[in-house]
Amino acid sequence: MSIFEPTTVRAILCAAEPTGKRSEFDSKWDAEVKKRCTAWASAEQKRISRLKVPQDVTAGDDDDSPNALSEQQLRWMAEVLEYVNYIHLPTRVHGNAKSVNQPVLNSTIPLLGPRFVSPPPALSAQAGKLVLRPLNVVHEFYYPDLRSCRVCAADKTQTSSEGWASSVSRRVHGISVEELACPNGLTQRRNRVGNARLAKVTVLFNERLAAEFGQKAVPKDPRAVMSTLSALETAALARLNANNFASQGGSLTFWTKQCSFEFTKRGGDSRNHARDCCTDGANVSYKESASYPQPPGVFLAGKRFNVPAFMGALARLQTIVANNLDKPLEYARFQDMLAHRVQITGGVTYFRCLEGLVHEPQATALEEVDGIRMLRLGEVGDP
Repeated sequence: MSIFEPTTVRAILCAAEPTGKRSEFDSKWDAEVKKRCTAWASAEQKRISRLKVPQDVTAGDDDDSPNALSEQQLRWMAEVLEYVNYIHLPTRVHGNAKSVNQPVLNSTIPLLGPRFVSPPPALSAQAGKLVLRPLNVVHEFYYPDLRSCRVCAADKTQTSSEGWASSVSRRVHGISVEELACPNGLTQRRNRVGNARLAKVTVLFNERLAAEFGQKAVPKDPRAVMSTLSALETAALARLNANNFASQGGSLTFWTKQCSFEFTKRGGDSRNHARDCCTDGANVSYKESASYPQPPGVFLAGKRFNVPAFMGALARLQTIVANNLDKPLEYARFQDMLAHRVQITGGVTYFRCLEGLVHEPQATALEEVDGIRMLRLGEVGDP
């Protein structure tokens, strides 16, 4: 917390300037403060007009009676921001700078912030000054991490300041009094990436591109990927509107092997698989118990359950979990099914069979436990 008395601080900063530039310093300071106060006052008037405050409400600097912030409050905040701009400018390193040396402030300049409070009226250089709300400044000078993007990892060489918010500082709740906060926005000079996974996928794509084509490969950046995705979306919508689902070669093979969506003609296509199951072979009536997709071969034509394939998928899942490997979607769904249908009875682990399925091979021995068909998986403690 720093007590900020504008007249005193400004006098110190002016004294640190060369003698021939002090007049210019004062003129520029006054102009910037006046400009910011004018913009804020206009924004406050618009805010109050939207609130439709009754005419008989007593004016004041209190959110309980929604009136505009006082002129003293606006002026004091503008002085604070001008001070922050002053100390930030000589310490900032340009993104294209080759030097790695971080500039430092003149030792005669006081270092204040990021939480500023006004001095008590008795200590103020302005007679009759009100007790003003504290101001919390969110700026890269105080928080250098703001210059790094947590989404795409762009560093301070790829970002720049957008300047102070044009609207009045945000109202925030302090511990004992109401306070204000003023943020300084940042923008990236590079192309923005809306998703961390997109950046990761782009890196993987470039690695595979280099492995395939060597030095002839042209690396892509996230913007190129996003532009391609946007073009694909536009082309896909155009195909949908035209009811055109054929590939570039005029084939419908890809679509007719997927779930039975009615994409080719009203009533579906004769080449689609049966409507009672999906491409993983599981019957649609089991989707709450066996969510799509399941490992291939476990379910067949919506009517059969392949025990060897099931045991193979179970072994594969155990390997994935034991080695902390990335889990394919079908095995994540398979694990969900096991969590709902595996139980331990009498020291034996069982899988509760889904009703209506024929288990293959036919010689598979099922056990009945409490009137329910079960597939025995093994004794508890078995590998």
